[in-house]
This record gives sequence, structure tokens and C-alpha cells, in this order.
Amino acid sequence: MSVMVIQTTLVVHAIGASIIFIQISLFYFTKFGYTSSLQTAIAFIAIVMLMDFFLVGLIINRKSEKFGSLLGTWIPFGLIFLSKYLAGLAFEVQGMTMRLIQSNLNSYVIQHTLDSKFYL
Repeated sequence: MSVMVIQTTLVVHAIGASIIFIQISLFYFTKFGYTSSLQTAIAFIAIVMLMDFFLVGLIINRKSEKFGSLLGTWIPFGLIFLSKYLAGLAFEVQGMTMRLIQSNLNSYVIQHTLDSKFYL
């Protein structure tokens, strides 16, 4: 029974961490977005890994055997990285699309303005 509870907890942790980091990504990329999606994903996962190793592994648990667990450590790390990276890519594509629309709109306005001057 306790093995099943631990297994369920680890699955919820892996999925929950990804959902939380998607929300953090949405906030970061809408308010700041100074770095690329890959740079941001690497920076965030590095912070999570360092905090997990030093705070949880060494200070709270006083052992590092947690890092031998695929479901307890490495799958959540991978999902956090992937969610952060994909959310960043989505914002980059959205930004490129908006810049393209704005560029086309500006070109249209400039061309229309130039055309109307010739008819005056």
C-alpha cells in the first residue's frame, strides 16, 4: 500500500511541477522575455536542480540517494525543462507572428500613404 502511495505522489509531483513551470513561463515571457526559450529553460532547470540538490538532498534529507530515482528526480527535471522550453517557443512564434503582422501593416500604411500623395 505505501509503495503505491509513494508512486502516486511521485507521478503527481512530476506532472504538477510541469504545470507550475508552465504558469511561471507564461508570467516570465509576457512580462520580461529577455532570453531565448532555450536559455530560459536551461537557467530555470539549473536553479531547480541546485536547490533540489543542496536544499532537499543535503540539508533536509541529509542524503543524496533521491537522485537515483528516475521518477522522483529525473523525470520531473525533464518535464520542467521541456515545459519551460516549449512555452518559450510558443511565445517566440507568437512574437514573430505579431512582428510579421505589424510589419505588413506598416508596409501597407506606408504604401497607401505614398499612393494617395500621387493622386493629389
